[in-house]
Amino acid sequence: MGTIVDFIMQQPLSEVDVNEDPILVMTCGHALTMTTLDGMMEMSQYYEEQTDKTTGDVRYVAKKDLPGEEIPQVPCPLCRAPIVELLRYGRRIKFGQLSMRLKKHQLLQDKRMRDARRTLEVDQARIAQMRNEFLHAIGMIPDEPCPEPPKAELRRLGTFARKDDRFPQTPLMAITKTYGIPQKHEEEWTKLIKSATARLQAFKEINTEAFRSPSKRLFDAAVSHLFRVKTTPTFDVSSNTVTHPSMPRKDATASDVIEACILECGLPRNGHGGSAYVDSLHECANVLVLILAQAWAVVNKMGATSGWYWFVEDLLQCTLVHADKLRDAAISGKYERQNAYSRVIRMDVICKMTQLMGRKFLPAEENEKKEKLKKVDELTEQFLADLKVLWEDCPRGIKDECIERATEMEEKMTVAIKVARDETRYIPLTQDEKVMLFRTVSDTLGGSGHWYRCPNGHTYVIGECGRAMQAAVCPECGAQVGGGDHRLFGDNTLDTEFEAMH
Repeated sequence: MGTIVDFIMQQPLSEVDVNEDPILVMTCGHALTMTTLDGMMEMSQYYEEQTDKTTGDVRYVAKKDLPGEEIPQVPCPLCRAPIVELLRYGRRIKFGQLSMRLKKHQLLQDKRMRDARRTLEVDQARIAQMRNEFLHAIGMIPDEPCPEPPKAELRRLGTFARKDDRFPQTPLMAITKTYGIPQKHEEEWTKLIKSATARLQAFKEINTEAFRSPSKRLFDAAVSHLFRVKTTPTFDVSSNTVTHPSMPRKDATASDVIEACILECGLPRNGHGGSAYVDSLHECANVLVLILAQAWAVVNKMGATSGWYWFVEDLLQCTLVHADKLRDAAISGKYERQNAYSRVIRMDVICKMTQLMGRKFLPAEENEKKEKLKKVDELTEQFLADLKVLWEDCPRGIKDECIERATEMEEKMTVAIKVARDETRYIPLTQDEKVMLFRTVSDTLGGSGHWYRCPNGHTYVIGECGRAMQAAVCPECGAQVGGGDHRLFGDNTLDTEFEAMH
């Protein structure tokens, strides 16, 4: 009877009126007054209070929103065992348990992210070392032209197999059957990016686990339970009818009921615990950008008539889908840095999409021509929208870095738009002007060299032996010109008109 049960008034059990302040026994066997436990469990933070002005008794009449921050479990003040299984404090106890599980989940996710990032750094260094050897091997393997796009049903890269899939399909290594790329090209490509694709899968698994966080699983279970309760019919004996008393209204649809359940459960609907969800999306996009850079180098080497052109087209779309997912998640979770980085990635991809479109001439057929120009306009609009966001909302700590990259891409995009819209063609020269140009250049080169055209028809000269030994950029349109190892890029051609003047 001398055990202290009221820690507020420091009263033993013998001095407490249990009719006014009941005694609650915890699972550890110790007992405290309800007033003491109400204070320890911070009931006023979870429920609206109503105080009787006559007696001073406190009643809890309505629920408050759950706290946004992590909360600890409350221990017994006598033995330090956690207080659990007291129904009066069920909401506070369960939220504390959820906070503890979320913390463990986040710590595990953070460790997996660190490990995956370290491995990605190794993969990046390995790819950088292998790149030149890979490009040389690709250049020595004959490539069959593939001027027409593959069948739509074969092009799975960047598409969703099912509507409820969270990520698009990424068949990044099986490219021969779909795009008509030589088998030996595929073998060399697989050697180069195999480790990077494994890293992409690792980040997707981390993201999936982050998506299924304890709070998300609890949210799904709560909404599912409430939905069953609200849609379960009740038989009214007096009227001999079946009713749905818990439905929000008589004409409520399933969507209306679900929305009512979401509001009633009181949990955040996203439920993605910690930053691993957004960070893993960011790394997925980074891995695809890394893979895209290697494929872009190949299409520069092989040209727009190669199957690599169509593979890069799909890879760009796949990367854009991942960048969009990163942007949407960053906006939803208010991650300003990731939002800014998603814009930079999107701008890079959109610029490359426009550059790739410029590798092929505008179609002669009027409807196809309008469709291509419309696509260029849409890409331009998206690019400028992302640029505007960076200028206005980019966090101060990374603004200089992002704006510098955005400015570089803006210059490239300006050229790419002109090329894609076919606005960079030379004004035709007269025959006399062509002869004069040929003689001037020939005199300068001592009569050596050969004449070629870039993918967009601009003439250039390779001196000395006249065979390609290095890559360069067309000063007019920015397309890759030249080649390597005496092999011309696949989309560069011999300028037969000037060659005939020799």
